[in-house]
Amino acid sequence: MALDYFRHVRLLFLLLMVMFLGPQARAQGGLDGRSFFIGLFEGEVLTETDTLFFQNGQLSFASARKYGFAPAAYRSKSKQNQITGSALNRSKLNGTMLWNFSVVADSIYGYAVFDNRVENPVRYRFQGKQVVRKP
Repeated sequence: MALDYFRHVRLLFLLLMVMFLGPQARAQGGLDGRSFFIGLFEGEVLTETDTLFFQNGQLSFASARKYGFAPAAYRSKSKQNQITGSALNRSKLNGTMLWNFSVVADSIYGYAVFDNRVENPVRYRFQGKQVVRKP
């Protein structure tokens, strides 16, 4: 009887740890709280600029709300001095935006694919620098 009690307490403890530490665990690689000002290129032509935000385990971008894109959970992993990851933002009206990124120090680069389900997907190359917030 006592053994069952301890087993249940241990299970409850593990569930509580997952609930409270889950969001921090998803914020892998030290990206949470960081923002990057990026340029998006089609071929060699700069087509637009935007800002990527990593917050609470999710990636969003400055123009997301304008086009109906919701923040999306990102996955990342660290290896040596580089963080690589991806996220898929969705919009009911405008399709999806898939981000594949690499972060080294204060720089970010990668590819983004905008798929609006009407035209062929558009593939962007992007690069940028971390936005430093003044206290």
